[in-house]
Amino acid sequence: ALLALVDRNLSHDPGNASVLSLKSSCLACLNRYTEARKCLDNLVQMYPEKLEFKRERCNILYNLHEHDACLANLAELLNVDMHDRSALILAGKCLMALDRNEEAVAYFDTVLSLNPDDVETLLIKANAVITINRFGEALDAYHRALSIQSGNVHALTGSGYALLGLYRTDEA
Repeated sequence: ALLALVDRNLSHDPGNASVLSLKSSCLACLNRYTEARKCLDNLVQMYPEKLEFKRERCNILYNLHEHDACLANLAELLNVDMHDRSALILAGKCLMALDRNEEAVAYFDTVLSLNPDDVETLLIKANAVITINRFGEALDAYHRALSIQSGNVHALTGSGYALLGLYRTDEA
């Protein structure tokens, strides 16, 4: 129903950035990422200075598993703000999806250098380093996350995996 209302508004004003952005959000919520990408491509073309449209397009590209394209778009965002947390995390996730985990860790480390208490990034980094058999580093990240959020299920579970990787089965 909302999408029909949005389309009706666009029929009267096809260049309305707010309505186009709402349409792309609605389509993304419906997992219609290809259509959402078309809306965002139009928005980026019409408003190249609006970084929020470029950022949202990166999220859609990631969901479409177009990781190389996502990385190329993220590079532009990071050229504007090299400390953009969401862009750094998404770049790391793209690299992980491309099995370039060593490179991904560098992005997560950048985020953690800005905020060492970022539990989400600690967990993502731990997952990345586990895939490259750096279990001790993963365990450190999981323990750090647990020191911030003691009951975090992901950190507790991940700690068990890291301990198993370190052959410390009695502690797992």
